[in-house]
Parts: sequence; structure tokens; C-alpha cells
Amino acid sequence: MWIIPRHTEDIRMNARSLAGVMLASLAAACSHRPRESTETWSWQADVPAGATLHLRDVNGDITVRPATGGTLQVRATERWTHGRADAVHFVGETRGNDVSVCAMFGNRGRCSADGYRARALGYGHLFGFTWGSDAHADFVVALPPGVTLDASTVNGGIIVRGATAPVTAKTVNGSVDASTALGPMAASSVNGDIQARVDSLGKDTGPLSFVTVTGNVTVVLPASLSASANLETVTGQITSEFPLTLEGQYGPHHARGTLGAGGTSLSLRTVTGNVTLRKR
Repeated sequence: MWIIPRHTEDIRMNARSLAGVMLASLAAACSHRPRESTETWSWQADVPAGATLHLRDVNGDITVRPATGGTLQVRATERWTHGRADAVHFVGETRGNDVSVCAMFGNRGRCSADGYRARALGYGHLFGFTWGSDAHADFVVALPPGVTLDASTVNGGIIVRGATAPVTAKTVNGSVDASTALGPMAASSVNGDIQARVDSLGKDTGPLSFVTVTGNVTVVLPASLSASANLETVTGQITSEFPLTLEGQYGPHHARGTLGAGGTSLSLRTVTGNVTLRKR
């Protein structure tokens, strides 16, 4: 016959009580998890071919699709779990051939074709208290034909489909996936992949630039392309479907030379990732 000491029974009872408290605390924490809130903003303007849309964000994704006519349509969705609905407001204005649409974080900033300033809102937790805001603002845009796109965000990805004019797409933490029927194009990130396609280029096109730090760079360009090319990576590999007349040293991580008759500047660069140049 085994005799269980009383203090052992107390230990078991205390363990059961502790487990019950832990489960109750977990259930309470889950039941008090903050819900995500959303608000939307819409804006539109008639924008002719040859104009430029300057689209600016700090925290959020940007998605651009083709419009069926000459009306620019913008829909922004603000999302947050901490903070207030007025943590972000949106601005849209037209000045001549420049259209500016911005997500303004906080109550100070600037939104114009020649400058954008908007402070990101921080938030945190300490001893059960929460302050600040974790607001994000996502844009979905219908871009009219022939309108140049100049889009940037900091924390978010950029997707561009069906553009018919030059495109500039910049982010810091996020990927860029963009295509246009008529270049040039510039796409950049710090932490994210770059995927780009340009179907054709004008006679006197500007530079083609595709740059990231951590990520792959994959670019599809017209088969008739003539350019002065620079392809670089530090840890990845370089692949090109275009014949390249080399200038200087060539290796698995660096290639500089001429495509066709040369001309426009072409740059594909990354640090951690592969560089791939393909023919359309």
C-alpha cells in the first residue's frame, strides 16, 4: 500500500489551480484582443494623357490598375487596431499637369508634386497600456491611359498593372511588381523583390533602373532594346537573355557592357539575390 504524503497532494492541487489560472488568463487575453477597424476614402478627377500622378504613402500597399476612361479613381482604406480613426487623412489635388494623392499620418505634413512629408505613427505597449496608432493606409487606383505614375510607400508593396506611360515605383519594406506598355521605368526597394516588364520604349527614353538590397531582380524588356547595361549582385547569380558586348571584367556577380547599339542607361542591381534580364 502506497501512502501519499499530504504535502504531495497540496503540490498537485496547487499545480491544478495554476493551470486553471493560466487557461483563464489566456482565454481573457483572447477575448480582449483588439478588433481591426477600417474606414474608406474615395476621390476622382479627370486626368488627361501626359499628366503625372504622384501617389504617396508611408504604411500601406499600393495597387494600380488601368481605368476604362480618362477619369482617375482612387480608393483608400485605413486599417487600425490601436489609435483613432483620424490618425490618417487623405489629400487629393490637381495642379496643372500634376495630380497629387497622399496618405497623411498625423496632423502635420505636406502633399504636393514637388514634396511629401508625413510622419509615421508609432505605437507600443507597457504594463497593459497601449499608446499611439498602428494605422495602415492601402491604395487601389484606376489609372487613365497615358498618365505617368510616380508611386512610393515605405512599409508596403507596390503592384502596377496595365500602365501605358512611364512608371516610377519605390518602397523600402516590400516588393515591387510593375508593368507598363511604354517605358521608361524605375523600381526600387530595400527589403523586397523587383519584378518589372516594359513592353516598348520611346525614341528618346530615359534611364531604366531596377534596384533592391535584399531580394531578386527580374526584368522583361523589348527584344530590340539598345542600352548601356550594368548588372550587379553580391551573393547571387546573373542571367541575361540579351547578348552583351562586355566592357571590363565579367564574372558571375558583375557584368557591364552594351546591348545592341547602346544608348539608354540600364541598371539591375541587388546585394542578396539574383539578377535576371529577359527578352519580351
